[in-house]
Amino acid sequence: MKKLFVILLCGLIAFIFIETNAQENKNFKMTDKSIIYFGDSITEGGTNNGISWTNYINDILKFKKSVNASKGGATFSQENLENMIVTQVLEHKDEKYDYILLQGGINDAKIPVALGEFTDSYQLQDFDLSTYTGMLDATFYYLTKYYKGSSIGVMIMYPTPYADEYGWTGKTGEPEEYFDALIQICEKWGIPYINFYDKDLATVITKNELLDGVHLTDQGYQKISPYLANFIQTLQPYNRDIHKEEKVISSGLKYYNEKF
Repeated sequence: MKKLFVILLCGLIAFIFIETNAQENKNFKMTDKSIIYFGDSITEGGTNNGISWTNYINDILKFKKSVNASKGGATFSQENLENMIVTQVLEHKDEKYDYILLQGGINDAKIPVALGEFTDSYQLQDFDLSTYTGMLDATFYYLTKYYKGSSIGVMIMYPTPYADEYGWTGKTGEPEEYFDALIQICEKWGIPYINFYDKDLATVITKNELLDGVHLTDQGYQKISPYLANFIQTLQPYNRDIHKEEKVISSGLKYYNEKF
């Protein structure tokens, strides 16, 4: 009888331990952490009264400090010199943030800008800054230079197949090559990304959550935010991997030198 009691007691303790840990994981918070967002009007929430996933992510993760540095109309490329995402990065380079979430590319597809060539170099002087891919490299160059130790992630946008119905220009309705280029630059620099343009995540945002074929409704922001919050929790502090860079340079991988 005594032995049975001990077994039951141990089982109860184990159950309480498991439930407690599960509850702690469920209530994972960032109350001592900070985050900054870089991007265009999608992140800015300009068509939703300034409310975007930045607000809903903070409702979930409770960051101590959350800064939305994004700006409507921002591009990666120099096609809009007065409103580039790299400018946002440089304007906050002297500040310290634990997390960074970056989004963009749709305005470049809207123009559309020249894609350019991929390069296996990690040196600023080797990037063709007149092209989309060259400025992607430059943006990541500055991100990894000035935000050492921050956990950096990139959000690849959802499909926008209805853009033409609302009068969007360029390749707004078919921006895949711009998002693919962003993915390849992420992989080159070793920056994690969450891809809403591909596979299961491509069905998260439907026409019902699109205000004008491109921008999200408030429902859309609420729907996509838990995915982004989960992604943010997986990010680790960025440390430049010199050995990986050397491997990229010496490998001669075709897609790093592919001309569009």
